[in-house]
Amino acid sequence: MEMLRKSLWTFLLAILFTLILHLPLNVNALPQKHEQQISELNAVCIPSSWKYTTRIRCALTLSECKLERELGWKLIPHGNSHIFTIENTKQNRLCLSTASVALLSQQDTDSFVGVVETCHEHPSPEHLWYLVRLNGQLQQQSTGKCLHTAQQHLQFMPGMQSCHQATSWHYNASTGLLKSRNGKCLALITSVLSSDEDASHRTATPSPPPPPPPPTPPPFTVPAHVAIDTERVIAHSAAGYVSFNFDWHKDEEEPPVWVNMSVQKINLSNPLLIQAASSLSPGHLRVGGSEGDKIVYNVGDKGCEYWAGGPVDPAFCLSMQRWAEIIDFCSNTGIRLVFGLNGMTRSSDTSHSNFTNIDAFLQWISSHNQASQWSVYGFEFGNELPNVDPVIMGEDYVTLRSLINKYWPNDAYRPKLIGPDDNPAATYLSKFLPVAGPHLDIFTYHNYVGYGLDPDLKWEIITTEFLNQGWKRAAPLQAQQQQYAPNAEIWVGEIAAAWHSGRANVTNRFVSSLWYSDTLGILASHNHTGFCRQTMLGGNYGLLNRTTYEPNPDFYVAKLWHDVMGDNVFAVTVNASGSSEQGRHTLRVYSQQSRQYRQGVVVLFVNIDRSATFSPTILGVPSTGDRYLYQLTAEALDAAQVFLNGNKLHVVGNTLPNLTPLVQDASSAVHIPPISVTFIVWPQAA
Repeated sequence: MEMLRKSLWTFLLAILFTLILHLPLNVNALPQKHEQQISELNAVCIPSSWKYTTRIRCALTLSECKLERELGWKLIPHGNSHIFTIENTKQNRLCLSTASVALLSQQDTDSFVGVVETCHEHPSPEHLWYLVRLNGQLQQQSTGKCLHTAQQHLQFMPGMQSCHQATSWHYNASTGLLKSRNGKCLALITSVLSSDEDASHRTATPSPPPPPPPPTPPPFTVPAHVAIDTERVIAHSAAGYVSFNFDWHKDEEEPPVWVNMSVQKINLSNPLLIQAASSLSPGHLRVGGSEGDKIVYNVGDKGCEYWAGGPVDPAFCLSMQRWAEIIDFCSNTGIRLVFGLNGMTRSSDTSHSNFTNIDAFLQWISSHNQASQWSVYGFEFGNELPNVDPVIMGEDYVTLRSLINKYWPNDAYRPKLIGPDDNPAATYLSKFLPVAGPHLDIFTYHNYVGYGLDPDLKWEIITTEFLNQGWKRAAPLQAQQQQYAPNAEIWVGEIAAAWHSGRANVTNRFVSSLWYSDTLGILASHNHTGFCRQTMLGGNYGLLNRTTYEPNPDFYVAKLWHDVMGDNVFAVTVNASGSSEQGRHTLRVYSQQSRQYRQGVVVLFVNIDRSATFSPTILGVPSTGDRYLYQLTAEALDAAQVFLNGNKLHVVGNTLPNLTPLVQDASSAVHIPPISVTFIVWPQAA
């Protein structure tokens, strides 16, 4: 009887569900209540009225891309006005920031989606969901989990560890639809309304105002104990560790931050750029990124249309003349070129690339003697292509390895094979690396913790959670590399404090220098030999100002690290308490062998506390003789102006400033002021 009763209920529910799906629907007549608890399907609907006047209606259909029904969620604001929880009738919850809602209303294809957890006032960045531009997936950046379809409706499946074809969603900005490859649709019907206006009175959605700064505690001094064990080398870095990127972009992408900033247009003869690059030699220039998988190589002046088999946007046609200018730039500055090759000359994500154009390009380079130690250091293949079958991609890397070996039989000048140039999940690497790993010279990954349109980014950067997040993401990737490609070096091939081109007045200001110096220290302590900063020029995260080519604050961190930090990384222990972040250690300390003095030691202090001055007692360094202080400070977190030992750094004419240390008596006390980056060099270790 019980079984019969269940079967009857199942049958009746199926009939009811079928009738609902075939109801005619007038989109304009949809109710616009704050709470609509009319369905138990898992699709997202944002209420129509709140302070940022944005309404987003969403629904899922089972077959065609037509809006079938509006599904209701309840808005639950938090004390933090920039964070909301929305909850549906099944008590599924998402956490949204008002910034993300504004993004979705603008139909931005990099939109932040939310987190699948109970919403706290400061949700952890590791749970953020993004609509990924290149692969069309709703994917959790840190874990690779995907928005998944199951049982004919949309579900958020936190347990998903990989993105399959059936769960890949593609966004159409003109229709507002997210369409999966199996034909199912998530419809984003967006309109911008104030809470009291009719739809005919639409206005542009304002960006949410920046949050008020948290209160600054009164200044205080904290004793600390730091021990440097120069007898215990825990890792090794390299002379070319500090490196940088040029990207491919069209001027109209996110204007004005990429205007004349593509590698096609950057002024390679600018004296400030030449000085900046030369000062980081023998670092690496990685050319690749966003649009690298659209580039066609105009070999033999046959025209890019010949190689592509059809029209090519001039922005993505690389002439051999521009190639020669890139080679000359690297040769003149002593920078090693790493060039990303187009990895999407394939008919589908499960087919191999067509190497015809790449083959001709490599042959041309080798025949023109352009693979000396100061030109092509290595080749990458593809940029952030997680949708391509990992085994197929691995096999393509093997093909590229054979082409490199063919054209450079002398391994003395043979370019290295570098990849996969992705922000991959460990599960992806477990399939890619068994195939490609034995052939890789360098394993690379991409790593961004912050989001460029996050209004709280400036304050998030100066938290231990934010600074620790990058290594938390990288650790499982390095574990895969050590298992499947143990002979390969490891680089972070693309990195900045925030993706989406960074954030103006944050990732190009002094607050970014705290993240940059700390992350350089973390990754060097885990045997990274390359740190390719996104970018030297372009976006809101360049080491140089994109219009003047003068240094942004982070350039001085790059220059100091390059000049003073050697290859051997020493063990450090820190004991400090009483900082303003509820007793957590806001003093972060790293130590390496001196690059200038063979027997010397360098200690890097990064103080992210806004009030605490640390007065450390340092064991393992000499207490007699001289020491050299390089202390970077600024008047505010978002300051563009940097001070070295209290002296303003600025360009004079076309000359970068010298970074001259303050000579101190090694017996004197050390003081690490709030919000500062401090390198101290002892010419002779204790």
